[in-house]
Amino acid sequence: MVPFKISCCGLPRVGNERRLLMRFLLVVLVAFSATASAFGQQPSQSAEAPKKLAVTITSNDPLNLFFEDELASGSKAVTLSVTATNNSGGPLNVSYSWSLVDYRDRILKRYKFRRNDLPDKETDKWFVNFHLDPDLKGKGFFRFKLRTSAGGEDSDWELAFAVIPKPAPGLRENSMFGIACGPDDKAFEAMKRIGARWLRTDAGCSWYNCESEGKGKFNWTGFDNLVAKCKEHDLMLLPILDYAPEWAKPKDAQGKSFQYLDAPEKVEDYADFVAAVVERYAGKLKYYELWNEPYVMGWTWRNTAQHYRDLLKVTYPKAKQADPNCVLIASAGSASHLQDVVFAEGASVAECFDEASTHTYGVGPPEGDFFGKAEHSVLVAKKHGKQVVWCTEQGWQLWDSLELAKWVPRTYVLGKIAGLRTITWFTLASEDMGLFKPGYIPRAAAVSYAVCASMLEDTVLVEDLYPHSRYIYGALFKRQDGRKVAVVWTTAGRGTLRMRVGQGVKAFDMMGNPVGRVVKDVLEAPISDEVLYLTSDGDQAVFLGNLKAAEISGIDPVSVFVKPFTAPIPQTASINVQVTNEMNAPVSGEVMVKPPKGWTMAKDRLEFGPLQPGASTVLSFPVRQALVSPDNRYPVTVYAARKFTNLPWQVGWNFKQEQTLCVVAAVKGAPKIDGNLDDWSSAIPIAMDSRDFVSPYAPEPYRKAWTSGNLSAVVYTMWDEENFYFAARVSDNLHSQTSFAENPYALPFDGDSIQIAFGVDAEDPHKLKKPSDPGYRRGLIFDTDYEYALSLTPKGPELFRLHTPETGYQTFYPTNPDIGLGLIPNAKLAVVRDDVKEVTIYEAAIPWSELKLVDRSKPVRFSCLINDRDKERKEGWLELGAGLGVKKGNHLSFSPSWVFTTANLIEWGFVEKAQ
Repeated sequence: MVPFKISCCGLPRVGNERRLLMRFLLVVLVAFSATASAFGQQPSQSAEAPKKLAVTITSNDPLNLFFEDELASGSKAVTLSVTATNNSGGPLNVSYSWSLVDYRDRILKRYKFRRNDLPDKETDKWFVNFHLDPDLKGKGFFRFKLRTSAGGEDSDWELAFAVIPKPAPGLRENSMFGIACGPDDKAFEAMKRIGARWLRTDAGCSWYNCESEGKGKFNWTGFDNLVAKCKEHDLMLLPILDYAPEWAKPKDAQGKSFQYLDAPEKVEDYADFVAAVVERYAGKLKYYELWNEPYVMGWTWRNTAQHYRDLLKVTYPKAKQADPNCVLIASAGSASHLQDVVFAEGASVAECFDEASTHTYGVGPPEGDFFGKAEHSVLVAKKHGKQVVWCTEQGWQLWDSLELAKWVPRTYVLGKIAGLRTITWFTLASEDMGLFKPGYIPRAAAVSYAVCASMLEDTVLVEDLYPHSRYIYGALFKRQDGRKVAVVWTTAGRGTLRMRVGQGVKAFDMMGNPVGRVVKDVLEAPISDEVLYLTSDGDQAVFLGNLKAAEISGIDPVSVFVKPFTAPIPQTASINVQVTNEMNAPVSGEVMVKPPKGWTMAKDRLEFGPLQPGASTVLSFPVRQALVSPDNRYPVTVYAARKFTNLPWQVGWNFKQEQTLCVVAAVKGAPKIDGNLDDWSSAIPIAMDSRDFVSPYAPEPYRKAWTSGNLSAVVYTMWDEENFYFAARVSDNLHSQTSFAENPYALPFDGDSIQIAFGVDAEDPHKLKKPSDPGYRRGLIFDTDYEYALSLTPKGPELFRLHTPETGYQTFYPTNPDIGLGLIPNAKLAVVRDDVKEVTIYEAAIPWSELKLVDRSKPVRFSCLINDRDKERKEGWLELGAGLGVKKGNHLSFSPSWVFTTANLIEWGFVEKAQ
């Protein structure tokens, strides 16, 4: 049959351990899938009912990646070939309807046509050409969406392709752009095209690949091929030297190894392997990563913290003897692994490696968990004399969400602000985390990665532009050729950026296309959660000044937090509203408070400002009459309006926040610690029984499925001259906990338990940032000084000391030096479980000798977590701070430090009586 041709040129213009093991296996799966796939995307077919019309769409590029300059020259177009085969058993009349959409699903072109009487088993072939101009309108991610109607069946088919900038040729040792994956031939080509400069992998170069047959019996074929492929594709190689071969693993009494991926029994065997690698590739390779995620008793390291330290001690001198120029990178775990293992108090092995690495996986957008962990990794390493930190894995499970494309460039910019050297993105191609789908079908994230690499390659960071804001982010970079590149965005909606511009200033969107307009030397461009690139060939100081002074409008100018009452309501004289300027310029305005029902205010409106960027003020709204709520809940609504100095006073409010307040105070008294709450009647209860208290950082399935019947609590606090008292009545349908006394790796926060934390702003050398530092509010904060865990185990109640100013933010491990962490002997603790009523009662008395720095004459920061484990692992948790309106997240507020929680920022009072 003669192919049917559609030419589009000239048409008018109109895309913990188990998780880690899964991730490892995913790399293998992706490599297998990629090898088996064809050039185009193959639609899924139903095994039960084959489609009457089978369609395949392919492009004229095996990766569906096209360089903008090649399309711009007119010598090449994007050509999509459509093959439709009739499998119905008779002739078919086929209707085709296709559209071309961009990454925002905006329709760029569309067309409809019919083919009549297509014979059975015959194939209808046609193709479409798309040119850069006028069809595609620039770089970007595009989807060709086809709907067919044949024999009463409607089917949808799709092929994604991308137009990207062409990277400069050659190696870039100092590049920040890398990929972590197990590559095949198409992967190498894909990495080269999107501008990746580093490949981090253990495919073909792991210990179990190279020395599997026995000690000294090396097979270098895979490693040699990997080195050659990287050289061919302008990629620097960071090999991971990990995973013991079977002969080197520890064995049980029956001679079987304990797990598939594991540490070596003898660290000397590993050191000999590394020395052999370094000697063989001296002059060809320089950087080596010593293991992947050696988490204590984890998925690749069923061994102790000390065993990893011993491995570094033995390996380093042997490797350096083999090649003095090699750079050995240690940890490959996380900020907590650096802190808890490599740099453990009293056991640091900082002298046994050259540079550090971290993995910064987390929850939510990169401005939160990722940025805090990146900062923490760098700060911990620098404290111990290591100036270079790699992030050798970072990514998110976002599947086809556009959020992945938005988060990629923001991650790289934030990583540079935090001080990371290189980020090797995990991963290149996968169903859930890849820049590409399996088969190397590009996602929008592949384009945003390529554009970011094109913009920021060969640059150095000049300055963090807006360190005081949690809503506006930006950084200025300088290229080797002198060009300046700024990257700015906001997490507070969509707005407009206006700034003075000089000669050569241009603006580009996330996909690298020109955006905005210049009127009378003022650039006006959209600002949102998609990065905005601004380039300048002019004077750096002028460009920097204009960026800092840019007018940003259309987003929330302030953040608002209504402080809980730290004394009983009859004693309360005001509702206190904390207002913080989140803009890059001074802000003035007005706040109005709508009080709880039945309350009357002496004054419900107050003005604020001008507030400097990042500055806060507390507005006290006097209460004329207050009514005590029997359930200790006081809903309020706050409105705020920004005042513009060059405009009339605004009509209406541009900010609204609803928040439920509580009285949060410990009442003086001395309850008996016996598992009975009858003598807590004078305490002020706080009910954690609404969805507001479910941690916003808990796994999404838990957040969605949570009900108060699954987990809820009422907490109480009291005090006397001897102790701080804490109690909780927890409703939990199933109680599950393991005894730490029986298993020192069974940490209490992994099961049903309660964690309580106090913050007093203690002077502590372990606090690597100070509240006075620029950007303190935005990333990592050191807000907790004391932390404890209460649990009921098969061996009885256990009280665990998790943190004090003397212990730092280190996690307990048995082989680490004793710094005061762990079980508190003879603790005043009672935990009683009633399985029939599905209720657990917790009571604890913590002596003031434990809480030396708490001053009862003023409020202390206090919060608690209620952990929930119904099966093998913790599913989720409740957070007091989240329910009381704290929006800030942090990973040092509660243990373990690899988990993100709501920050410990609630002020807690001490009162003589509840009324």
